[in-house]
Amino acid sequence: IGITAGSGGTVSTTGGWYTAGERVTATATPSNGYAFVCWEGDVPQSVVDPYAARISFLADQPHGLTAVFKPEVTYYLSTTGLDANDGSASHPFATLTNAVAQATAAYHSANAYTILIENGVYTNGNIQITVPLTIKSRNGLDSVTLVDSIVIGASTGSTAANVALYLNADGIVLDGLLFRPKTYPTGNATSGPGRAITAVKRAIIRNCAVRDWQTAGYSVDGIVALAGGSILERGEMINCIVRSSGGQPRYGIVYVNGNASVIDTVITNCSLVAQTSSSGSAIYAGGTAVGSLLVRNSLIAKCTSDRSGNTTTTLGGAIYLSGANIKAVLENVTLADCSDVGSGVGGLNVAS
Repeated sequence: IGITAGSGGTVSTTGGWYTAGERVTATATPSNGYAFVCWEGDVPQSVVDPYAARISFLADQPHGLTAVFKPEVTYYLSTTGLDANDGSASHPFATLTNAVAQATAAYHSANAYTILIENGVYTNGNIQITVPLTIKSRNGLDSVTLVDSIVIGASTGSTAANVALYLNADGIVLDGLLFRPKTYPTGNATSGPGRAITAVKRAIIRNCAVRDWQTAGYSVDGIVALAGGSILERGEMINCIVRSSGGQPRYGIVYVNGNASVIDTVITNCSLVAQTSSSGSAIYAGGTAVGSLLVRNSLIAKCTSDRSGNTTTTLGGAIYLSGANIKAVLENVTLADCSDVGSGVGGLNVAS
């Protein structure tokens, strides 16, 4: 096993000879003024998140890995900042919308860009991110709340404009952020929040939480949507509702429409309300676009599909899997006290 460091940092081990099945652990540490970006080379398939500085895997064959570092450009965000500032530590920006716009305008592939958010509550509308950025709180989850101000109407759909954060570049990292909506629909209201996050390319959503989120009636599938190899890691989805007030079924609190992984995540007290064909009250992965889904070391509890009056036994399920090409792996996943209000499946539903 060969492990090397690119310019701008060091690695905890250079590897060597290992017995088959022996654990290999490596940590990448950037030098001052640099940021760790990712692991490249022959990265073992068991390393789900190559953007994590610390990786661990079992030796199974020869591998050659390189830790990639780049000069770090950091913009700062504070509730006491101004968008007319330059985004430095002493003159931070005020809004995430402006910070993303400035980082995007300055972006060069030779650098690594970080938006560091100081403690506080920040309100934003739709933000579409098209370059690899790391957006993180300085002090971890619950220190920074991002409040979504978007209100969408019925049947407006899951477009790029109807989501708080639309992630459209490989290598975007969200870390230590709490997402909440500004408005809370009453019953199956025809207007309200859309999605919190849509990742259409390989994004890493790490140490983040979505709490008390309720979508507008029959408008979107999922509150977090994953595709392109995206990873939801060490996350929380708590007290969330995807609503339908019309004839359209709704799918998933986490909606998977391509390759994705859900790791070390808790999804609890979530529900689909109320359409008789809705399925996937925690995770929905279905359709021809779905390739592989990995769910590992996660807890799914007290999630409900409200399909009152429907006697179809093949619908429902806290985890719903369907699709001719899907390859799903569930490792150490606990399903507890999940139910279907109807005659369908409460827990794991492998529909095809």
